[in-house]
Amino acid sequence: MSKKDISESMFSAFKGLCLKCFGDSEATRSAMATYDNVESLVTQMSQVDSIGLARAAIDAKNGMSFKAVPDNIQYIEAQIHGPLIPSRDIAEIRLYVNDIPEDEREARIREMKQFGKVNGIKITLVGEREDNDDSNESTRMQMRDVEFSREHRDTALLESVKQDYLNNLPAKIQEYIANNKWLTNDLPAGALRLEGNALATFASKFESAIANKLRNTTAVMTETSIVEVAFDETINPILTLKADLLREVEKTSLSTVQKAKVAKWVVAAKALRTTDEVRVILKNAQAQAEMFRNLARAEPPLTVQEAASRIVTFVKDMDRELSAMLSESYKGREVGPDDTMTEINRISFMSLTLLKNAEPPVGKEDLTRLKNLFDGPEMRQMFSQLQGIKNSSRIGNEEVGSLEVLINYIFINAQNLREESGERYRDVSTYSGDFRLIQSPVRNILSQLSTEIGQKFNDLYPPYQEFPAPVNMEKMPQNDGERRKFLVNIMDKYINHEKTFERGISTHGRGHIARAYIFADVMCNILAEKGIKVDKNAVLCGIAGHDTGRKGGGQDNWEESSGNITVETMKTAFGNDTMGPDYEKEVKNSIFGHRSHTIESMILNAADSLDIGRVGTGVFDLNKFMFLKTDGTDQPNPEIEALRQELAREADLLQRLTNPLCANRKALDYIEQEIMDASGPYEETLSKDKEELLESIATEFASEWDIPSDDYMKNFEKTIKDNPELFPILSKYYSGNAQPA
Repeated sequence: MSKKDISESMFSAFKGLCLKCFGDSEATRSAMATYDNVESLVTQMSQVDSIGLARAAIDAKNGMSFKAVPDNIQYIEAQIHGPLIPSRDIAEIRLYVNDIPEDEREARIREMKQFGKVNGIKITLVGEREDNDDSNESTRMQMRDVEFSREHRDTALLESVKQDYLNNLPAKIQEYIANNKWLTNDLPAGALRLEGNALATFASKFESAIANKLRNTTAVMTETSIVEVAFDETINPILTLKADLLREVEKTSLSTVQKAKVAKWVVAAKALRTTDEVRVILKNAQAQAEMFRNLARAEPPLTVQEAASRIVTFVKDMDRELSAMLSESYKGREVGPDDTMTEINRISFMSLTLLKNAEPPVGKEDLTRLKNLFDGPEMRQMFSQLQGIKNSSRIGNEEVGSLEVLINYIFINAQNLREESGERYRDVSTYSGDFRLIQSPVRNILSQLSTEIGQKFNDLYPPYQEFPAPVNMEKMPQNDGERRKFLVNIMDKYINHEKTFERGISTHGRGHIARAYIFADVMCNILAEKGIKVDKNAVLCGIAGHDTGRKGGGQDNWEESSGNITVETMKTAFGNDTMGPDYEKEVKNSIFGHRSHTIESMILNAADSLDIGRVGTGVFDLNKFMFLKTDGTDQPNPEIEALRQELAREADLLQRLTNPLCANRKALDYIEQEIMDASGPYEETLSKDKEELLESIATEFASEWDIPSDDYMKNFEKTIKDNPELFPILSKYYSGNAQPA
């Protein structure tokens, strides 16, 4: 094209453009360079290349060998005005092997090597082999550049960029989501985000990623790019997983409100690992919510045993699914109880969330019923016994896995239901003592949970026989006051013992019956606290009448008569048809040779033996005291042994304070020992002293005959009540002066 082919104005504009592009102006110099201003190229280069040049310049200044290796290659056009001698003017040609199509690679490399050989130019193949010397040299130079960059990093700028991200994390995350729209496919608007623990966890991982980049990066990076790359690399897998988890929520049949609540949990949870985990949690949370609704609204209300049976059925199914899911999630790592507890807690939390956001929602009254089922007195006692069984040294670890899951399930839900009511959960003490006392409700739970555990427990700890129920429970004593009334009425029968065959010693008189009754009542209440149900009517009426048939001291040859008298007295007091033949027979067997194999008979016998101080030398053998005694194969529990010893001590003290014979036992023993070693007048003196002491004891016993039995019993009760420091167990557990309702 010539000047004549265009207008004057167009030519003038063209001249101006040429001047702007090629004239020696400041604008031109910033985009072009000659040998005179080659430094202008630096401002147009990436930081990576600039750092390489800067490092090479410093090496040159220090008299060292220097070379700069471009990394992120930019297009630079060079115009050479004059002759070009390749061997002189071209230092090196770098050939990036991986950029050449594989089917052409071998031929191109061969051609370039031949070209370099002919023209005297160094040809460097980059990315061909690890042992390529030129490539290794390039790598070493790049690492020098990285180190140079690290040493000259602008830490203030880096910290400023990092803090900007940390201060605006939600906005930065939403910006990332907006730029990666594939993340939100099939999700409601605004569903994908991070909140709560998940956001805090990401922030921590983000900072760690930055620190890791600063320590371990193998590329030269700007301060801004370090933060940006760390952010992208950290947030991408987290948001990808959260998006998948939220899609799993969308697949459920939950209501829109419930889905929103679940989604809020998902985006805030810090340790959800897989979609399968969320699926299992939601499936079991829905099933638990349905079970909770049925438990809370059952009419008539369920017993604890009935509720426990339903809970066991649910827990077995839940445990199977959790075990399978956790085994898959934790491949290569053993799944422990803590892992299962975490999932149970999530299921519990989510089930309550679903219930509170259902249509209609579960109300306060329903939640209170659930709380009372999971953390009421009966369930706490059952929970205590289950914990004790789990901890038994004779139940193998392999067999208690499912039991531990059940225990954790009850604990977690009891705790969460308490929190829903704004209350604090109180820890439950673990059952300790004789496992043979564990009764059918808990044994049935073990068998339902695992046939193997149930069978093994029954084999190791055969249960006591259950005491039969009376025919008409409503006519039996309903409280401690009515039982005490029966005691007072029957005590008059024992005054005849004191006035006749036991005159002066009262071994089987009212005092023995009063103390044995107190001991039996205390043991019943201790067992009740541990969740062991005892028929107090059978125990206390039985102990009240267990010596009524006696006609002499020493060995009891009248137990059968005492049993008959006791039953007849009960029939008179409560009605002829109230107890029924089975109940009557078991009361008699508890007294007659202690032939009954019930807990009630064991307590009656133990209470009788605790009052041993009035007989003979008064030595009490704790090994023969069956209350809470282990069967000999289990290690005795120190706390239980301490309780047994303390009970024996208090029983002995009460005897010495309320029985004149026991109070003077040591003096009598001393005199009798002296008599054995004495002779002559001294022996006569000692014998007289003994006779006088025994007469004094007899007089003291006789002085009590005119005290009405009710007042007589109150004296014993007052001794305990007024001295709690002397009788910590008796004062705590004795029912006291309860009056008839």
